[in-house]
Amino acid sequence: DEAAMEAATETEDVMARLRVWPTMLHEVRHWLDHVSTLWGQRNLVTAYNAMHSRLSDDETQFWRIVQYRRATQRDRFEPYFTTINDRTPPSDGDRRWKWELSCGFGFDEHGKPNEGRPIVFTRFRWKDGRLACRVPFSVASLLESNAMNFDIRMELSLLPGLPNGVRDVETQERIRAHLRRLYDPDLAVYSVAAHMVANRLDLADVIETYELSSCLASLSLNLPDAWFQKMKIPDSFAGWGSRTDALMTARDRGFAYMVLASNAPGRIEAQPLSEWCDAALAASNLPSAAELRVDALGEMRSDERRVGKECR
Repeated sequence: DEAAMEAATETEDVMARLRVWPTMLHEVRHWLDHVSTLWGQRNLVTAYNAMHSRLSDDETQFWRIVQYRRATQRDRFEPYFTTINDRTPPSDGDRRWKWELSCGFGFDEHGKPNEGRPIVFTRFRWKDGRLACRVPFSVASLLESNAMNFDIRMELSLLPGLPNGVRDVETQERIRAHLRRLYDPDLAVYSVAAHMVANRLDLADVIETYELSSCLASLSLNLPDAWFQKMKIPDSFAGWGSRTDALMTARDRGFAYMVLASNAPGRIEAQPLSEWCDAALAASNLPSAAELRVDALGEMRSDERRVGKECR
């Protein structure tokens, strides 16, 4: 609220800042991803084209509205694809989850399963085998992974400003809170990408988990079209057959993240994040992050020229 914002921005109160700034940075990261990634630029173009077609009342352009609605459904999926099955952890208090991947189908405009629209799900189970939740792997998961990393990084930058005793207690409490959120069925969309990288790389540190997850999410959101067909598909996805091909053809960025996470090597101690990101790309048969930036910007400029011609 206004009072909390004023306390965070107009005083030196570190606790007041901790109550506001991490959430602010969380939302700022969402904005950045929506305006500056290759996925975000195309999402904006599709959205504005849809609005323009309606405002201009040009019936021949109304297909752009349908295109936008399909794109947003693909990025987040309809709510019914996510299920909350059991929120209660085992009686021993062990909140950790077992996990498994599966690949199903979306539906066509007639409500029938469409094999050309595969959807990857993660099922999380409590340690005693009860199903906790099921969540589709989507662009929304990548966006939340990036935002959570910004959220945590802001906390880490503010915590040293607290007095010694308070700092230690507050740091541990915030780490515990992030761990609790990782195993909250209602927040699975925020954590599913982080879970995958943690499980694939055997990570236990929530800070490093979100850092590496955010790296892969950013690469996936900026992956140029031509790079999808170059990607090395892990053997673990071989059983999905034609569904894997359909995911690649659809330029499914959630699936791209899964491929990168599955191929990524473990992080060497003290290895710079940029080197690890390049190693994850190399393991997936892709060029470096520097080359990705060049190609992604090239596609943005190409899209800009194409849209300009369409508008004229």
